Amino acid sequence: MKKFKYLFLCTLFISNLYANDIHSILANVINTYGGEKNLEKLSSYKQKWNVFAVAQNEKGTDNREVILPHTLKTTLTYEKKVETRVLTPNETYKIFNGIKENVSGIKAKAMNLQLKRLYTPLILKQKALQIKVEDYNTHYALVLEEDEAKIVYFVNKKNYAITQVTGYIYIQDQTIVFNTLYTKFKKFNDVLIPTKEYKSTNNIQTAILTLEKIDFQ
Repeated sequence: MKKFKYLFLCTLFISNLYANDIHSILANVINTYGGEKNLEKLSSYKQKWNVFAVAQNEKGTDNREVILPHTLKTTLTYEKKVETRVLTPNETYKIFNGIKENVSGIKAKAMNLQLKRLYTPLILKQKALQIKVEDYNTHYALVLEEDEAKIVYFVNKKNYAITQVTGYIYIQDQTIVFNTLYTKFKKFNDVLIPTKEYKSTNNIQTAILTLEKIDFQ
């Protein structure tokens, strides 16, 4: 009985220590991005990004409308095509050159992953007990698994900025990896926002994005 009690207390101590580490990291991340009050501005916003599609060697724009944690609308505009992707709690669809099409399967999972990539530090704080922490030399990796997907937020130990987000989708015996690298940041209305994104899929670069503007709703 004493042995069982000892093991239980040790497990409880380790669990509490683990939880405190997560909360400590997220507290620093929240502070880096402007604090809780300022981060509330990211609950709803619109952005316009300038896009360079690497494979197509083509320039365009990406207009995003975000309502966290559940809604994402993106409109990709190029010279000869326009595609809008919409994810809400009730539906998932795309509009390609004016034609609407419901989305399911891997495309829906990819859109869901894109939304989770935009989770703010406040949302991560709400999900803290679901997050596993991996400790590396220069970064913490905050690993969140939900909705049949895994997403990893890499936090720089020096400045506590999220400098990379990697998402994993599992399809049968295959894994598709989506990666976004953030290389530049700027404060807008006292909120730290990434302004340069490098995107890749399965280690193949797909797009480079530069933020033109953001409007908090």
